Amino acid sequence: MDESYDRHGKFLLIGALFVPQDASLNPPIHEIKERERYFARPERRDTWKEFSFKAAKHPRDIRVGKSMLDLFHDHDCWMRVIVIDWSIFDPSYFGNPFEDDSVRERKAYKKWAELLLQPELRERPGGDLFMDRLARINGYDVASHLWDRFVSDPETEGRQPRLARLQMVRSHSDEHQGLQLCDLLIGSVTHALVPGSGGNICKRKCEVTDYALERLRPLGVESFEPRFWRQYSKTTLREHQSKFSLWYWQPDEQLARERRKKKLRRGRRRS
Repeated sequence: MDESYDRHGKFLLIGALFVPQDASLNPPIHEIKERERYFARPERRDTWKEFSFKAAKHPRDIRVGKSMLDLFHDHDCWMRVIVIDWSIFDPSYFGNPFEDDSVRERKAYKKWAELLLQPELRERPGGDLFMDRLARINGYDVASHLWDRFVSDPETEGRQPRLARLQMVRSHSDEHQGLQLCDLLIGSVTHALVPGSGGNICKRKCEVTDYALERLRPLGVESFEPRFWRQYSKTTLREHQSKFSLWYWQPDEQLARERRKKKLRRGRRRS
């Protein structure tokens, strides 16, 4: 599980890469890096260089990124991403009116993380969740909440918990190379939504982003833009886009109408 921000603060993306227990991503990613001699230090072959979409700027980075996208296409893993457009975010949907917006943003963040994981964990409980060092919304660490929600939830007593283990890990470690593929996929979407301002580095990121979409098109993904993804509802999205999906979060309009009615009723009682 990883996340991505654009530098202008327009979007937040939270993504999770789901990998079957018997289909590790580490060996094939190691093979890609071995082929490209993608080592952290040229004189040492015992530590792989970390692939980071944000830092991708050399031709070798681009080749490794493209090979990892080929791997995603052929592998049994699948990807789920929630995209939050801050321009439509309304903190009043979360928490209560007497809380600071920063508190309600934290509640929103943990809710989005739950919505990302819950459908998959309901169908396939008992797995492990490895999280990169996610940025904290106003100092809030979501890992402790997810632990309470999916590992130690008292409602799961007597039943298999939704998660067997939750661990914060470093994405550069040789044991958790899958986080780098997660970073690559959500980084490509972020770059497509908010392209850079030009230059060679931006061109190379565009090259990777275009290739990501090229490899996803045979899987039914025609665009990273919201107009394509909003043809699906939350209930049909995973059915129609089983390999890779983006969910553009939107406030619940019915809930908003109910809240407006409650405010009106309270105002009438006070008057």
